[in-house]
Amino acid sequence: MGIKTADLKNSFTCWNCNGSGTNFARLAKKSYQCNYDQHGKPVPTKFHVREFECKSCNELVYTVDDGTNIVKILSEDGDVPPMGFKEFNFCFLVDDNMLFIGAFLNGSIPFSGVAEDDIRDESMLFFSEYFKENGVQLNNVMENYWEIRLKDANTYPDAGAIIDHITSLITKAGGKMIKMDPNASMEAGDNLDKEVAKQRLQSSFDNGSMSISDLNAGDF
Repeated sequence: MGIKTADLKNSFTCWNCNGSGTNFARLAKKSYQCNYDQHGKPVPTKFHVREFECKSCNELVYTVDDGTNIVKILSEDGDVPPMGFKEFNFCFLVDDNMLFIGAFLNGSIPFSGVAEDDIRDESMLFFSEYFKENGVQLNNVMENYWEIRLKDANTYPDAGAIIDHITSLITKAGGKMIKMDPNASMEAGDNLDKEVAKQRLQSSFDNGSMSISDLNAGDF
């Protein structure tokens, strides 16, 4: 039979006014077929995301279920509801001695500078869990950007192997790695596609400003 809207309403209260979930109206529902479960394990799972609005204060709550169990409730009003990887484009950023993933809503990808949309970890369905299951730790350090740390960075021979692994995880999950404008700036702090990120990261290794071991997670 699956989970019904009435069942979900009994599982939360309004984060703003503490009103009962039964005082919420369902605004929308969207389903995502993923190749991983809520723990990031390679178990194909269909997640259902529902958006509810409080009738008293108009704030939003998002619920996520797998058809049998409620697996996540986002009880704060966010700019972006929980979505699947296919809703996003990705890029890399190499800055100082750090490596980042940048994520942007499809159709709103700047090639440099600050993104206009604010995407947090909770916006993507089990994003961090999926990467951690595959040896990558992500830390959502700022809007749209996740710092990359590796379970054992020293097992990677070079920058290319690191970037290829991250790119493979993203594309297998359904995300799209952006293709850089060939005329875009490649200064530190700019968003980079896969090939340019390899060059920038390897250059950091070669000139000693960064080493592969700097990317070790430490507390994985």
